[in-house]
Amino acid sequence: MVCLADIANCSNGFTFREKPRDSRAGNVRVIQIGDIGTDGAFDPRYSAKVVMPEPERKFQLQKGDIVFRGRGAGFAAAPVPDHDKPIMAASPLIWIRPVHDRVDSAYLAWVINSPAAQRFFLKAAQGTIVKAVGVRELTQLEIPLPSLEQQRKIVAAANLLQREQQILNELAVKRGQLTTALLMKNTNNGRKRA
Repeated sequence: MVCLADIANCSNGFTFREKPRDSRAGNVRVIQIGDIGTDGAFDPRYSAKVVMPEPERKFQLQKGDIVFRGRGAGFAAAPVPDHDKPIMAASPLIWIRPVHDRVDSAYLAWVINSPAAQRFFLKAAQGTIVKAVGVRELTQLEIPLPSLEQQRKIVAAANLLQREQQILNELAVKRGQLTTALLMKNTNNGRKRA
């Protein structure tokens, strides 16, 4: 086990003077807290594009960085995928830059989203109405650190499990639709006989 601070750099998102406004002419994508689902789902194509001078390199997110939602409806981490424009995280998000020769980004996001990490965040969160986890608390999270090869196998297995769950959910919906259709057909046949 290692602390997150030993395998990644963490920083608060960029503080804008006012809420970033989406613009077709935007040259920089800005990830805001609402862009990340409580399950860690995130697609930068749906983030706001703003017109601004290109941010310094240190503020730009790179593929393999992780964005952490540490306040509001749930704590969640989302890896940053390939993107077409410079992209940055807005405060109150926290961005995490893993040391890639020690930890795989997808594995780190998986650990941060795990039930054990969620319990840690609930204990470490501050605030009375809106609970929040800051950089200091986040960097104290303990991370199990198997080899990179093992980390990638864990992520592959977790992805298969997630896909299986999606298929089972889709199957349950289709089964419900079929059952409803059969019951409605049966109801209509019963009316015709009467």
